[in-house]
Amino acid sequence: MEVWKGYVVTIAELLVFIVIGFFISEYVLSFTYEQAGISYMGNIGKVWFGISLSLFCLYSIIAHRSKGKSHELLKGRIGSKTFYVVFVFSIYTVLAPLFDGAL
Repeated sequence: MEVWKGYVVTIAELLVFIVIGFFISEYVLSFTYEQAGISYMGNIGKVWFGISLSLFCLYSIIAHRSKGKSHELLKGRIGSKTFYVVFVFSIYTVLAPLFDGAL
């Protein structure tokens, strides 16, 4: 039963970061892109998910390092190669428009 609680908490955390990512992409990244001369239209959902997953991955890394005895699901997440691939691609998704000059 405790494993199911861990899954529910993980899904809730992910949904919270999706909401936070929406607000950051709408109010912070839109301003940043506009200041860089990039119109904020096009693949906005891709950038939104990119910032959400980046925040979720950063949270997971910080939570794992701050807790001495972390949860088994968190240990598995941090130990996964897929986790780091998702983290790198999510950061790339957010930063690529700044280098390419288009969204």
